[in-house]
Amino acid sequence: MKILILTSSVNNSGGTERVGSMLANGLSEVGYEVLLASIADGDMPFFHINKEVKLLSLMSFPKCKLCRIPNTIYKLRKLLKKECIDTLIVVDTLCIQFTLLAVLGLPVKHICWEHFGFSNNIDKPQRRFARQLAARYCDSVVTLTEKDKHHWLKGTQHKSQITAISNYCPFPPQSFDKKEDTKVVLAVGSLTHIKGFDMLLKAWIKINSTMSDWKLVIVGEGEDRPKMTEFIDNNNLIDSVELVGRAVDMSNHYKRAEIFLLKFTF
Repeated sequence: MKILILTSSVNNSGGTERVGSMLANGLSEVGYEVLLASIADGDMPFFHINKEVKLLSLMSFPKCKLCRIPNTIYKLRKLLKKECIDTLIVVDTLCIQFTLLAVLGLPVKHICWEHFGFSNNIDKPQRRFARQLAARYCDSVVTLTEKDKHHWLKGTQHKSQITAISNYCPFPPQSFDKKEDTKVVLAVGSLTHIKGFDMLLKAWIKINSTMSDWKLVIVGEGEDRPKMTEFIDNNNLIDSVELVGRAVDMSNHYKRAEIFLLKFTF
């Protein structure tokens, strides 16, 4: 079986790209022929990709925005036919707006892999419409939780098979001894509004005033870094907050942390 996994760009360092890369590697290791395609770029994958996985990029974004969707549909359909793809796994639901047309009339199993909550549109209203299209016209939709599966079943006119499959952890269970006495709170994610780092930093002012021996370590990158850096400087948090940036190997950060903090705006 030949499988094509489609994502925005494997050059990105987000969680979606991480699990997409892990899926491509895992499927290749059990004998499937896997192609990992980026809509644009994709020449410098942030996460490790097995040499058995074929990396592809559909296009560079044209200057004319109106040309993006037609060009992507054309190039994706051409790729599906040329490579005789059996299964297309779409990592971002928003991409359904052109993958549906690209697979039209082709013997390709079409799977939509949802990575966000059903009511979370990430400031893109068209994502709501894309979910309705996926539920009705894809062969399968995969959610990350049973709760989201329920929302899809209840909130769409679905004909697709809706299945909940949790993201798997890349780190095997292990025991270890902490080699340092630093009290670390770890937060991981893209530095964007939706991740709620602004609220976290405001809360950290109060925490730091009474627990100055603790340190907040934030791993990730994004457009909110300048604002976060300014907030840290203006509120004298330089010694207690560290912005690490992107990290390929997260295991050492997890080992250092006493607390793993999950935050989200919505």
